[in-house]
Amino acid sequence: MLENILANPRVLAVGECGFDALKGPSHELQEQAFVRQVELSEKYGKPMILHVVRDFDSVIRLRKELKPIQPWLIHGFRGGPEQMNQLYAQGIRVSFGLKHNPETVRQVPSDRLFLETDGISLIGDVIQAAALARNESAETIERSILRNNNILLER
Repeated sequence: MLENILANPRVLAVGECGFDALKGPSHELQEQAFVRQVELSEKYGKPMILHVVRDFDSVIRLRKELKPIQPWLIHGFRGGPEQMNQLYAQGIRVSFGLKHNPETVRQVPSDRLFLETDGISLIGDVIQAAALARNESAETIERSILRNNNILLER
């Protein structure tokens, strides 16, 4: 079923995939599903959007082991700059919502800035919060995230 959906050229990414240490099935089952989703992401050339709760180590380990070509983007990232830099060192991107660590948003390079609503807030509010954290204009933030999204999704 998922494979049929991913074959559609209008589908731009695979997600949400990942690990949740607080909810869901066993870690073993989550990892099996994740590895299969990585295989499909690679087969269909689509980036992965990741949901990660308290298990960044598994994501980093699997990125090293599987060596995927497709980009991975962790949505709703709330971690600090050190954790962000550990993810960046493995080629893993992060996206920020309204609830974020302002210091992390301040330190993210503009060519790696991704913002999201996750269905809870308005994107304008997220952009304003990021602009405040970065001491930049909302227009500058908008240009960065549009450029980055287009590159990620190859549009």
